[in-house]
Amino acid sequence: MINSGELLYELSRDVRSHMEPTRAAALDQAVYAGARNGFQFRYESIRVPDDAVARMASPDPLAAFATFMSSPEVIGLLRDITGIRGIRFADAQATAYSPGIS
Repeated sequence: MINSGELLYELSRDVRSHMEPTRAAALDQAVYAGARNGFQFRYESIRVPDDAVARMASPDPLAAFATFMSSPEVIGLLRDITGIRGIRFADAQATAYSPGIS
């Protein structure tokens, strides 16, 4: 995921690994230029489906963790701790941010 102002672009690891070197370098330079004068980020993520059936079918340990965090016991505890009665499920993703350059 890369931002450009208010816009977000999702480029998978596979897509980025198949970019021509000059295009990948141009993308890096655009990210660095954005960071010099504003808020910029670049990260990779593993998303967990929000759908409970899809989570249960996933072999991903992160999906199992999200299922646990969405269990009635945990949701009840989170409601008690926060005082927010509207909590219905836990969203989850793993995120890896890329280092910048100096």
